[in-house]
Amino acid sequence: MDSAPATTSAEVTEKYPYDEQRQRTVQYIERKQIRELMQHLMELLVYNQPENPRQFLLEELTKMKERSYSDLIQQPDLSTIFEMIDINHTGLISGAQMKAALKNLRVPLSELARNTADEAKVNAAQFIAAVGTNFDVLHATAFTRAPPPTP
Repeated sequence: MDSAPATTSAEVTEKYPYDEQRQRTVQYIERKQIRELMQHLMELLVYNQPENPRQFLLEELTKMKERSYSDLIQQPDLSTIFEMIDINHTGLISGAQMKAALKNLRVPLSELARNTADEAKVNAAQFIAAVGTNFDVLHATAFTRAPPPTP
């Protein structure tokens, strides 16, 4: 049985120079979180549907640079999210439902949420408090809003 001759990385690079460039490009996109940035900007465009998309994007990018960008979901929307989880309209959800919602929203579990038993009953105010300042559409990306200054 013939085995193919060993190929050196230099030969592969010479034969397929685009592979190395492609790999560097993919690493750059991941390192700089370009996908998250583009997704956020596209979501803002679709949600707001501005008359002048280019101007809108320039303004949003400036806000990001200043770390004061717009979130897609505002504080009042959290009440609506709670109501959607509370399908029986009892004004209460379980701790497990709250934790699942936070996970789906990509919100890190606050200490309050971590300390809430899965079978515990949680009202809207507790849900919003559990989300708290951890809520950020771009949590864990380079575009996360800086925490507010302490007085």
